[in-house]
This record gives sequence, structure tokens and C-alpha cells, in this order.
Amino acid sequence: MARGRASRASRFRCLLADRRRPTLRGPKRRCGAKDLAGRRALLRRGGGGGCGLRAGVEIAAYRRGWPACGGTDRWFGPEALREGRMSDEAAVPVIVLEKLTKSFGEKKVLKGVDLTVSAGHVLGYIGPNGAGKTTTVKILVGMLDGFGGTARVCGFDVAREPLEVKRRIGYVPEAGALYEALTPMEFLSLIGRLFNLPARKLEEKAVELLRIFGLAEERDKRMTTFSKGMKQKVLIIAGLIHNPQVIFLDEPLAGLDANSTVVVKELIANLASAGRTVFYCSHMMDIVERVCDRIAIVDEGRIVADGTFKSLQSQVKAASLERIFTQLTSEGGHEQVARDFVRVIEG
Repeated sequence: MARGRASRASRFRCLLADRRRPTLRGPKRRCGAKDLAGRRALLRRGGGGGCGLRAGVEIAAYRRGWPACGGTDRWFGPEALREGRMSDEAAVPVIVLEKLTKSFGEKKVLKGVDLTVSAGHVLGYIGPNGAGKTTTVKILVGMLDGFGGTARVCGFDVAREPLEVKRRIGYVPEAGALYEALTPMEFLSLIGRLFNLPARKLEEKAVELLRIFGLAEERDKRMTTFSKGMKQKVLIIAGLIHNPQVIFLDEPLAGLDANSTVVVKELIANLASAGRTVFYCSHMMDIVERVCDRIAIVDEGRIVADGTFKSLQSQVKAASLERIFTQLTSEGGHEQVARDFVRVIEG
């Protein structure tokens, strides 16, 4: 059963990706992904024609230190480091936040957030209600303006170049609004066309991804009758169908059944191993603990802890992420709060 779910996640990832592995070619020379110095030399000479990377934005993206959106070349991330295809210095951040602030009226929600995330990592971004998690995500995906500090994604400034950012990201919101009068195929066609996906390729992807998620028979039905879990599956597909380089997930498992939850967790791991960056927000501590290789805890608009699960364990001296979280973000007394609640409703 577990192998079948992992296989479904793998097929899901393969559908999203273009399987071609780009290679830079220069005069009398072929330069593979391992030869990073050769790539840089070719780019300085203006070479690289016919390398599978589209000209212009893609070359600029490479000079910034990462592949262009939708590419499959695993130049960065933990797997590339293990295989010796990059150096630690080459693992430049894909997400950068510097002194990020945001206020709504008199209320300061973010109070100077500093954070960097490199390619191929799954960052768990967790915190209490009202801590600033969703605000951070909405700034990074270009849904909120009027913030202070700096936010960059794939080298592009979110405030000044929001469209360039949106071309390179996927976003699965906690409670996304679907056009429920549409069918899943119509909705995914709309999303794909916004990202300029070829019509035939778009249809092939949509049909197969809906099948993998168990929605093949519902693909041409109006979504007005869909359950929350069915709608969430469509939202996940919509956020990934264009094969984004950076993926923002805000409570993506809400409403999913147990089997679909396992598939999505495996999918996240597969995407990270392929060099994608995942920014994962959730209140489900056990899942964050298992799927994220790094965890940042935000409280009252500031990051109060940032590191691997093991490093957080050693710092806080707690066995589980739940215990770490409560020690850093509350004053305790949870048992007494529960007893008081029961006392009131029984009185």
C-alpha cells in the first residue's frame, strides 16, 4: 500500500516536470550539469544556445544562481550537494526576507522577519493563530502590498516585479476560492492558460492528474456538489500543474482523506528531491515534523526559532515539535484551560 502511494506521488511529480535534462553547448564543447565552472564560462562568453533553456529570462535566472521556472535541472538543493554537482556556495537562496514588516491599521502583524530558503528544501513555517504566517505567504505570492523591508523570490523583488515572481511560483491556499460553476477540467484549463501552457499538454496533464487523485469520473462535473476534500485536490493540482520552481502550501491537507494525505506528503518529498523549494504552513505539528527538513517558528510577528527538528530539540530540550512549539509560543497552562472550559460548559 505504501509503495503504491509513493508510486502515485512519483507519477504526479513526473507529470508536472518536463523530463528533458538541459545541457549547455558551446563551440567544440559540451558542458554537463556537473561542470558548473564550464557553465559559467559559457554564459560569460554568451554561449548556451540550444541548451534546452529558453533565452533571456532563463539565462538571467541562471546568473542569479538557479534554474528558470519549470526547469528540471537539479543544480541546487540537498540531493545535488550529496551527488557533488554543486558547492555549498552555489546554494544561493530562492526565498529571501529581510526586515519584513506589515501592519493593518495600528496593528503590527510582522515586526522584522529575516529568512532565507535555498532550493530543494522544505521549510515548515509554523506559529499560533495571528502570528503572521498567512500574511508572510500572501506577501511572497504577491497578494499583499504596502509592506516594509525586502521580499525576493527567485531573485525578483516581490514589490517591484510581482509578475516575474508569479510566473515562477505555485500557491495552494488554506481556503482557496474555486469557480464552482466550472468543471475541474474547465478550471484547470483556465489556470493553465494563465501560465501559457500549450493546450494539448495542458489537457494531458489535467486528465492524468485528476485520475491520479481519484477524480477521473468527476472531471466534467460542476464543482458545486464537490466535498471539501475534492475541491482541495483540484486546488492542489491547480497550484502545481504549471510545474513551478517554488511552491507555497498553506494548510494543503485540509479536508483530504488519509490516503490522499499520504500521497501529498510523498509528493512534497519528491518535489524537494527534484530541486523544488516548498514553503509549508500548517498547524499539524506531526506532519511538519516528518516532511520538513527545516522549521521556522513565528510568534507575534517575529521568528523565535529556526533550524532542523533535531537542532530545535537540542535547543529547547523537548522531545516533540508540539512541545517545542508550546514552550516557545505560549505561557503554558493548557491543562488548566481545558479544565476551565469543561467546567463552564457543564455548569
